[in-house]
Amino acid sequence: MVEVIGFAQPTISRHLQRLVEAGFISFTKKGNYLIYSLAPEDQDAKEILSLVLKQLKKTPAFTELKASLTQADKSFLWRDL
Repeated sequence: MVEVIGFAQPTISRHLQRLVEAGFISFTKKGNYLIYSLAPEDQDAKEILSLVLKQLKKTPAFTELKASLTQADKSFLWRDL
């Protein structure tokens, strides 16, 4: 995510932790890595997340981020798992 988004790792970790606390995402630990996934804990969180993602997909920033993710070097992702 650091490579794709361009923010420092501690910044990304803080934002992900806030999303976990809000109940929008969850994580599992694999070795030294945390694997995050969308996992709204309740119906309200699920509806809010759905609306946000629907609108986000219409933005140029989303298109750019999606392209960046496609082009990013993912070979390091599965190391040590």
